[in-house]
Amino acid sequence: MPKKQDYLKSICIRHYNAGNHRKPSRKELVGCDLYSDITEMYRSLGGKLETVPLNIGSYDIDLKDFIIELDE
Repeated sequence: MPKKQDYLKSICIRHYNAGNHRKPSRKELVGCDLYSDITEMYRSLGGKLETVPLNIGSYDIDLKDFIIELDE
């Protein structure tokens, strides 16, 4: 997958330009207006934990106006 991902990333950067988005902290996410939507989505997908696990890793493709996260 890394070769395909690298190829896709190079195409995306060529068309949309690279980005430099800062990852939000857990505190920022919990305090945002969308956290209730995040929680609802987590529950709808079968999430069982008391709080939503927010495992924010590195972004797969970080572009100027948006981020692409690939499902491995």
